[in-house]
Amino acid sequence: MKTLISSVNDAFTPVLRPHIWRLPTRTGVQLGWRLGGMTGEAGVAADGREPWLALHGGPGGGASPGLLAAFDGARHAVWGPHQRGCVTAGTGRAARLPVTAMVDDLEALRLALGIARWSVLGGSWGAYLALAYVRRYPDAVTRVVLRGSFLAEADDVWGLVRAMPPEVLRRSGLPAPANRGPLTAWLTRVQRVLRFATPAPAHRQLTQAWLLAEYRCAVRGARRAVLNLPRAADGDVLSSPSAPRLRATWRDLRRGERRAEVALRTRRPVSVAQLRKVTLQAQLLSRGCDHLLRGALPAWRAWLASASAQSSAPSAPRLLLLHGRFDAVCHPKNARRLQQTLADLAQPPEMQAMQVQWIHGGHLAHEPAMAQALRQAVRRRAS
Repeated sequence: MKTLISSVNDAFTPVLRPHIWRLPTRTGVQLGWRLGGMTGEAGVAADGREPWLALHGGPGGGASPGLLAAFDGARHAVWGPHQRGCVTAGTGRAARLPVTAMVDDLEALRLALGIARWSVLGGSWGAYLALAYVRRYPDAVTRVVLRGSFLAEADDVWGLVRAMPPEVLRRSGLPAPANRGPLTAWLTRVQRVLRFATPAPAHRQLTQAWLLAEYRCAVRGARRAVLNLPRAADGDVLSSPSAPRLRATWRDLRRGERRAEVALRTRRPVSVAQLRKVTLQAQLLSRGCDHLLRGALPAWRAWLASASAQSSAPSAPRLLLLHGRFDAVCHPKNARRLQQTLADLAQPPEMQAMQVQWIHGGHLAHEPAMAQALRQAVRRRAS
């Protein structure tokens, strides 16, 4: 994915690169990647640019420069923090790992930056965290763009489990997906294997199986998108500028899947970052991600309804859901479920402030149609 980001309006604007930042906050020192903005002794200012918070998926994987690819450094000041618990975030904030602590980190970052309100972009797990942040701190958020929303539903988690090689689960003492019991109990056993398994090959194999399952789900979504490209009456695939890039993305994912299969088969060692990532995901999922979205409906509705007081016809919706039609990691029903949850015929302004956009693609942000939709979404100014 390209990490060079330039203005689309001014050909003479210098190319702006993402930079690493580090900032003390009331919850500890935070770090990550940023685009635009100014850093000084008094803190960080947006310098007239539109401030954004970009939340990576995972969790546990950390932010990357590609997280900021949708933004224009001439217009936006964007901060993409490494979330609590991943190796790149350091060890100072890893002792407490409930989602509430992650949300508090985001608010502490906003206060340290001196930003009154910012917009939030969250993908996959980052979408869950973005919704949790809006629930806790609605007055701090201007608008939200969610990609491939993860809602901590059991179906998505079991979809990942079913993509794991059953023989690895059997060797780890875990029940097969066909005989699945309560999800939290199953994930608790996974977490126990990852943290306390003896000998070490048990947690190494389970970590590799988990990473392979992530690849398999992403490949399945990209493959379905390629197979369902629009066709003419004679059956030929219609020419589209994004079609070759979509096929290239699918091939890249297939290569990654094959590498993960080889790593599992040859029992290669796993890195500390990989082990911590999978352990953190199992921990959060086993606790239902702390159930932070339960009971959130009144807060979300109030936040959406406030858009009608600001403008009768906003140019950008306060909440935009982007979801791949063939997403095999976070099922498209997540977007439909969230839309239905927030739908209230008695208060139509709320629905005017929320939009759902279906994308021809799978789950990943760098798939061509999704990347274009993200660029368009973040560059639409709210009135």
